[in-house]
Amino acid sequence: MVGFSGAIGADGSFSAAASGTLRANMGAGKISSYAFSGSISGQVNGHSGSGRWSGSNRYGKSSGTWQAAR
Repeated sequence: MVGFSGAIGADGSFSAAASGTLRANMGAGKISSYAFSGSISGQVNGHSGSGRWSGSNRYGKSSGTWQAAR
């Protein structure tokens, strides 16, 4: 689960801090949770959006892109 909040500019751009918990199935019915923090940014309009994200915790870091469509 990831949470973030912020304002969207008149041109549809936004940038916000993000935080959440990654849950991993470790096998044998064991589920582990790992907190992380990072950022998300992009551009949205009434029909679609896209942008970049990044996150890290004490075990490592990752980043990538995201896309959404209605």
